[in-house]
Amino acid sequence: MIIQTEVSWQNFDLPSLLQRFEQKESYLTGSIIIHRGKVKSPGKKVTHLSSVMLKERLEGSGQQELAKIADEAAAKFPHLQQIYINHRLGEAKVGDDILLLIVSAADRRSAFSAAQWIVDEIKKEKIITLTEIA
Repeated sequence: MIIQTEVSWQNFDLPSLLQRFEQKESYLTGSIIIHRGKVKSPGKKVTHLSSVMLKERLEGSGQQELAKIADEAAAKFPHLQQIYINHRLGEAKVGDDILLLIVSAADRRSAFSAAQWIVDEIKKEKIITLTEIA
């Protein structure tokens, strides 16, 4: 099982990240799931959203806390091969990336289930908070 977590201050370079991810894959992988979360408008609270501000609840803890979620997913979904999580920090405008999750597993059911569980855990905003800006 390979786990990698990152936080970043810019949009993701999906082609190069996916290429790096796939280089670590083996013949055991049957499915790769990609979730690319973006800023959308309207927001949950702000109708005419222009951007969001993403902050770590405890400064410097984002990457380690994302790793804990990935570790929990690895224990909960035993057929996983890899987990890659990259969460954006700072200001992100409508259409910008917020979250990139790539999960591989021996079968699609494990990959989809793990991806959904990981995104749901991250969206609880216990690690990184999202503030909408008009």
